[in-house]
Amino acid sequence: MLTPDHCEALATRAIESEGQASYADKLDGGRSVSGLNVDYLDALLSALPTDARRGGMLDGLVHLLRVRRELAAYSPFSPQQVLDLGDEVVAIRRGTGPEAVTAIVNVSHGAVELPTVRGLDVLTGRTHESLALARDEVVWLVQEEQA
Repeated sequence: MLTPDHCEALATRAIESEGQASYADKLDGGRSVSGLNVDYLDALLSALPTDARRGGMLDGLVHLLRVRRELAAYSPFSPQQVLDLGDEVVAIRRGTGPEAVTAIVNVSHGAVELPTVRGLDVLTGRTHESLALARDEVVWLVQEEQA
């Protein structure tokens, strides 16, 4: 019988092993993300007895993977660039041109405002004319023309 810890370890290994083969080889009919079979992960998570906290985290991971699957910028072959937006955030741009995605994470102990950063957050569907991030908040921004 699979224990919750065993299932979580399997899911973590599946996520960490992504990108080991070519992106095209791993598409599997659109149901995988760089080698991670989303159907497998869904089945694993649905069989996993979880408390509310663990269930929320796992649901969040599945949401991130589903969004990522739709974005060409997250191909293992897509270029990436670390952006300097200040010490309070980590910012990485994946891809180029109209398909680029900028991931920004607030790593500070409080809220952060980035008044010159704007775009559509593909994780929430919210448009930001000026970015304000709560502690630990994450956004994946695209320019609205391409969304």
